[in-house]
Amino acid sequence: MDNSQLFYGPSSNFAFLQQLHRSILLRSQQSHGYSQDFHESGRGLDMFMQRNVFFGVPLRAEPGNTPLSDIQSQMMPKTLATAFLDNFKTSSLHILPFFNAGALDELLDCLYSTQPDPPLQPHRRVLFLMVLAIGALSSTWTELADILFSQAKQEAITSEDSVTLSAIQFSILVTDYQLNMGRPNSAYLHVGHACRKAFALGLNTASGSALLHEEEELEERRTTLWCLYFYEQWVALTVGRKSMMREADVLLPYPEKQTSLVNLCRSASIIEEAVEAIYSRKSESLRNLYTTTQGIYRKLRQHTDIEGFGSATVVQYNSPSEAMSTLMLHNIYFHVVHTMFRPFLVAESAIQGGETAELWLRQACRNATDAAADSIAFVSSMFHNIDVSKVRRYDAFCIEASCSILLHDSLRHPSKHPNNLVYIRMALDCLRAMTDDEPITNVAHSIERILSVVEQTISGKDEISTSTPLFEASMPVPPHHQQHNNTHQRNILFPSLGQSSSREDFIFLSNRQFQATNYPLPESQGTSEVAAGRVANLDSRLNFDVLATDLSTYFPLDIYMDQN
Repeated sequence: MDNSQLFYGPSSNFAFLQQLHRSILLRSQQSHGYSQDFHESGRGLDMFMQRNVFFGVPLRAEPGNTPLSDIQSQMMPKTLATAFLDNFKTSSLHILPFFNAGALDELLDCLYSTQPDPPLQPHRRVLFLMVLAIGALSSTWTELADILFSQAKQEAITSEDSVTLSAIQFSILVTDYQLNMGRPNSAYLHVGHACRKAFALGLNTASGSALLHEEEELEERRTTLWCLYFYEQWVALTVGRKSMMREADVLLPYPEKQTSLVNLCRSASIIEEAVEAIYSRKSESLRNLYTTTQGIYRKLRQHTDIEGFGSATVVQYNSPSEAMSTLMLHNIYFHVVHTMFRPFLVAESAIQGGETAELWLRQACRNATDAAADSIAFVSSMFHNIDVSKVRRYDAFCIEASCSILLHDSLRHPSKHPNNLVYIRMALDCLRAMTDDEPITNVAHSIERILSVVEQTISGKDEISTSTPLFEASMPVPPHHQQHNNTHQRNILFPSLGQSSSREDFIFLSNRQFQATNYPLPESQGTSEVAAGRVANLDSRLNFDVLATDLSTYFPLDIYMDQN
């Protein structure tokens, strides 16, 4: 049997969602009078409708089955390719500035040239196919986007082990595409591959450029390297895994005239510092962790205040491309803020006896919830002034993470739910305005499902325990590592809360004996039946186990520990 397993670390939204899941189970257990430790069956992923989020949206195209000539003649006439390219220029060129707009237009003409020997080199064609695939995602042409993606990967096989600048750029483009299509695990693997090639090429050192004399080539190398640094730090943060490239490894200056990319890289530097200080090791004192976090937060605010985002400064942009850049910078800023302060939400929820009197802990929790609400409010405001069809699908991830914070807050403080609900509904409206396809539809359905369960839990209704079999309160469950010896054994989501072994630091989500269960979808306006069907019909190829960090054991929960 395949032993495939995905790990999601403490900084990932997946780990935080499991804390929300645990809180619901505990509340449900208490409302039904159970006092024993609980165990949950392997349906936790489906309770929140998160299976495609954990494992990734399956590819819709078979690799290499459609020749490029057929794609051009039958599926993608030049007018459609031009539309995809315009989408890319508006939505993604600011973050993937390997080419200028004029060079992209020339590549389009070369791709559709009727000359017998068009001057389009193979490595340039592969990169341009990825550009078109990313641009296609700002539309409902998802199947065609996956076909272009598969074709690009097929053509890139011959240079898979090449240590070249274009090979690194290809991996970065694939990383971006996979993020937009809701495949974070693939994105992590590809950006790591690009880092290895960058080190092998010496791209991160000044000596690596010693043989170059053209300033344009030097600038392209700097742009590629810093773009890679941003993606490496960002993807590692969102999946909670180790990053390979550090800022100290990058010995080249920032690229010139790339304001958006430079701002992203400066934010990535603070992400690197935050992950190292908050999420890379266990802290002995929650109060000391707060002091450290506040210091990093002040540094982040200083940076964003200077650059004019994430603050009270009036947002200005002069073009659709600048608007998309502004949206991305703000999404990243707010996500970093509430990710930095999420540990204090976990600690606060573990405190018995109601509200804590510790003002610093209350402030830390407010920083997280305020950032989540502000993020949604900002996105909603932007959506009233921009062409929403150009918005990158990946922005749905930031909306989802903000909703997770607010739903956790509602569960912990039911009196806050009416106010939080305003923002959650605002978030759902934003998602419905975006491209009506995966992974956006997956995120919308998941948020609606979690909202429904949270509201049932708050109200004390019995639907939670009757409509979805959450746990068996009195059934002892053998350890996870014995599952392969017993095909009838129940999968474990959480280790027993009373255990003191080292595996208590992790949460296991097993898919080995998974049987699809079609839980009823919440009613949603503006959601296509096709998209809803894709969510209901879970893919049998998602055959992995998931290992997520248990945040309730990872962070110190005794707020008084440091007072001695």
